[in-house]
Amino acid sequence: MQFDIKKGYCCEDIREIVQGAADVNDVPLKYLPKFRYFVIMLCSAFEHTNKDVAFARLIAFCPWCGTQFPPSLGDVYYEVLRAEFPHEDCDGTKPCLPKEFESDEWWKKRGL
Repeated sequence: MQFDIKKGYCCEDIREIVQGAADVNDVPLKYLPKFRYFVIMLCSAFEHTNKDVAFARLIAFCPWCGTQFPPSLGDVYYEVLRAEFPHEDCDGTKPCLPKEFESDEWWKKRGL
C-alpha cells in the first residue's frame, strides 16, 4: 500500500485519524496537518506547554498497514516562514503570518 498525499491517508484506519473520526481516547495517534506528521500520544495532554517533557513521538510508518508516511514538513515550515515572512515585517499592527500557515494549506499550496 502507498500513502496518498492528495487524499491524506494510506488505509481506512489512518483516514479516520486524518479526518478526525477516530477519538484520541480510542486510538493514541494524532495527525498534525500543519506539519504533515503523525504522532503516538504518550499522554492525553499533547498540547501541554512543558518543554522538558515529551508527550508524543513522531512515527514514520502506519501502525495498521505498514506504509511509510510522507516526510514531516516541520523544518520546512519554519524555513518557508523565515524566507517569505521575515520577523522584521511584523510591526505589531497586523498579523505576522497569513492564515494559510495555521493549517496544511501552506504546504499544499506550494506542492510539497
